[in-house]
Amino acid sequence: MSREFMEAMMNAAKACPALSGRDDDAPPATPEELAELGARYLVKHDFKPGDLVAWKPGLRDCKWPKEGSAGVVMEVILEHRREESDGGNHYYEPIDVRVGVVVNETFEGFWIDGNRLEPYRAPEHAPEDMPMPDAEATAFAEAAAL
Repeated sequence: MSREFMEAMMNAAKACPALSGRDDDAPPATPEELAELGARYLVKHDFKPGDLVAWKPGLRDCKWPKEGSAGVVMEVILEHRREESDGGNHYYEPIDVRVGVVVNETFEGFWIDGNRLEPYRAPEHAPEDMPMPDAEATAFAEAAAL
């Protein structure tokens, strides 16, 4: 792919909408909590299309995927772009993982900073009729490789 094509594709993609309604009255984080969050952020995972991902605890900064829910990796770029909007909390944030989620019954993809994500772990007591994430991820990855 040409660099021009990649830039046009990236500029047309949606950045994940920021969370709204933050609690400004919440107590400030302790130095220990900040150190833990910083260390957690620096842990990098090598995602590939089809992987199921979720937010790392304490690092969710946009609407989707919802807390505790999975998203599917649609695309990963090695040379991440930087969100260059002039406002909001995403200014100049590295975004390198496109995550697909269902929003209002429509499958949509959003670009997210991959350092905020970790592999999805299914709840311990998932219903028996719930599809297994690994099978779904494998099917998605195989389809994406075609």
